[in-house]
Amino acid sequence: MMPYATDQHGRPVFFISSMAMHTQNLRQDPRASLLIAQPDAAGDPLGTARVTLIGTANEVTAAQVRDLYLSRHENAKLWQDYTDFAYYRLEVSGVYFVGGFGVMGWISAEDYSFARPNPLAGGRP
Repeated sequence: MMPYATDQHGRPVFFISSMAMHTQNLRQDPRASLLIAQPDAAGDPLGTARVTLIGTANEVTAAQVRDLYLSRHENAKLWQDYTDFAYYRLEVSGVYFVGGFGVMGWISAEDYSFARPNPLAGGRP
């Protein structure tokens, strides 16, 4: 479980402490995935839409993503000056979408990078 923001290409950005197991794992092997599920879905969670982004998480400079991340997680300003935190961005190489029971499939990284959010859905940027 990890707070994230997405850039204009849908790549998740994370702000992680070096003490976190996430960071230690990424330093050993940068392959990672992020499961994004509908929040507060009523009923059976297996019947709700979700997506798993798969790729490689690499450290990026604060100058590249800080404003983006803080626009989504303002409380992270409290940790910006701590030297043990760093930004990581997931370079998406595959996407697996589940729309509910019987609706699922792989989406190419290229198709994902060109997809645009539905402005009426009110979802997470």
